[in-house]
Amino acid sequence: MGGYIKRCFYPVGHGGFAAEFFSNGFVMVYDCGTLRKLPETQENYILHAFSRQCKKTRREKIIDVLFISHFDEDHISWLDRLNKGFEIKDVYMPFLTNCQQKIHQAFYAEGSTSYKLVSGEFKFSKNTQIHLVKPIDDDLVITDDVLMYPNAKVINSFDRIGIDSSCCLVQWYYIPFMARCELAENFWEACRNNSELDVKLLQKAYNHPLSQSEVKDALNYIEKNRKALNKVYKSMTGNSNGNSLMLFSGCIRTTEHPFGHCQAGCLYTGDADGKLGIRSGKDIFSLFCNKINSKGYIHTLQVPHHGSKNSWGKNMEQFNCKVAVVQCRENDPDRPYSAIVSYCKRNGIELFKATENKKVFRQQYDLTSTSICKDCAECILVDL
Repeated sequence: MGGYIKRCFYPVGHGGFAAEFFSNGFVMVYDCGTLRKLPETQENYILHAFSRQCKKTRREKIIDVLFISHFDEDHISWLDRLNKGFEIKDVYMPFLTNCQQKIHQAFYAEGSTSYKLVSGEFKFSKNTQIHLVKPIDDDLVITDDVLMYPNAKVINSFDRIGIDSSCCLVQWYYIPFMARCELAENFWEACRNNSELDVKLLQKAYNHPLSQSEVKDALNYIEKNRKALNKVYKSMTGNSNGNSLMLFSGCIRTTEHPFGHCQAGCLYTGDADGKLGIRSGKDIFSLFCNKINSKGYIHTLQVPHHGSKNSWGKNMEQFNCKVAVVQCRENDPDRPYSAIVSYCKRNGIELFKATENKKVFRQQYDLTSTSICKDCAECILVDL
């Protein structure tokens, strides 16, 4: 096989850890964590399997690009280990305003990986470049004083990140995007039930641009009510996060690269709400399809939010995907949601569960082929 890409969804259960390996040695990681701590031997085995795959294509322990969908612990709990064990060249994560950062800090325990990330205190290598991705519905003017990391670069949703795919016929792109940064309605409802909190002030601080004086007042208010916000966050049974940084990974047909219709693409969704709309009235996924001028580039869909009922919307059904992957617990009675299973069966979509059962979901594509067929695509669950 000539140029190829191998994609793996690792068995972390309710969490997220996916990676792509190109034949030229390029490595991408999307999220890296799990909700429930796995036995140390299993955690070590998963990370060893990841490391072993890296070494198959290059000698150095390098992650070229890491995408962090959001800051909840189940998606970044292994970040410390990856950061210490590998050289990470570039990191992409959601952009947060000062007020959004302050509210998220109240959610997490001081010193935790989540807290350090949203506070800009996580110590990446001095050679790591941080990129912050602005939401689509965000007209903020970015100044240095609102950056979580002082030397971070800010990019817009749908900006294309082109890489060498190891095949001259194909231009591979990573396209990160997210709708407006927001918290789920059930979080605000929980806040309304707490008489200590001024919900209108908090919603304005989180969702709308503020003047400098308003920002200062809001930050003081949030700091004073940190304990109350933390109490609300811990009391919730549902997901407080209303959005995630999503990622398209694939090739796009261009004049220079006419074979870009090779359907090796994947849409990673993190904990995104599959019903998300934007201010224009369109849903974010239709806008995404318009941006890349096709619905047919996505062969694999990561089912959002571990297959949750509340995160699956009709607009998720517009992709002509052939494979769907859900990362969830082995015996979770509610995930994946029954409607997702039915949709996949009706449409001949292969549905795979990457649970904690020590089997990795693996795909391999021959990038020299112009179409997906049994000869150039491998989609299987295999032992680590």
